[in-house]
Amino acid sequence: NTTPAWMSGPEPVAPVLTVPTAGVPPISSLTYVGSGSSLGGAGKKDIYKDDAGNQYLWKPALSKAGAYEPFRAQVQAAYSTVARFVRPEHIAIGIDTVNGQVGTLQPMLALGDPKDLSSTPVTNLNDQEKVDLATDHILDWVMSQHDSHKANILRTADGRLVSADKEQGYKYFPGDKLSIDYHPNSKFGEDEPIYNKFWRAFEEGKVEFDPTVLSEAVSKLDAIPTETFQAAIGAYINSNPALTT
Repeated sequence: NTTPAWMSGPEPVAPVLTVPTAGVPPISSLTYVGSGSSLGGAGKKDIYKDDAGNQYLWKPALSKAGAYEPFRAQVQAAYSTVARFVRPEHIAIGIDTVNGQVGTLQPMLALGDPKDLSSTPVTNLNDQEKVDLATDHILDWVMSQHDSHKANILRTADGRLVSADKEQGYKYFPGDKLSIDYHPNSKFGEDEPIYNKFWRAFEEGKVEFDPTVLSEAVSKLDAIPTETFQAAIGAYINSNPALTT
């Protein structure tokens, strides 16, 4: 068994609701709207709505090749669990089942313009955006997530930045490196984590930022109950054959 002892958790129950469920109702209470393919990104996705017209995005836990891999949903829910203790405005992700397949369900975000950081240099971020980005960097490293390129950093309608698409969490663990030079997805032609660019610009004096403001985020992380963290990560571990065999 290759599972580290500190990551062990309770046996999973399907579906495992590992996140605060405020804003994430059971999918059985929602109405199917249609395909979400127009939203872009890889993988199948569908849109649902509640009686008030609020929309939700459903994504079955499938690989790009179409293989059913429940751990893809569990790791995103685990990230949401941890992130929302630190940043309550982070995307709420629940887990549910449709046609026997586990997947993620999340509220559709109202996005700003531009909707992400694809066209925004890190040197152009305002003070709040810098704090949001640097805080999400801490969360990504805690959750062994190295896929937060610029298109995965969303700008909400109220001007906050939140990182998205966390299914690569723990993909490279335990061989990953906590370094701003680490870019494991370069072999796929993917852009590097935006944090690498942010901190390099900081080192070069191109970005003004006070890292001590991140102490509040670290304190909030430290305050997360151990059993909560273990339950979230344990659900992922127990759904990933690579970590349980």
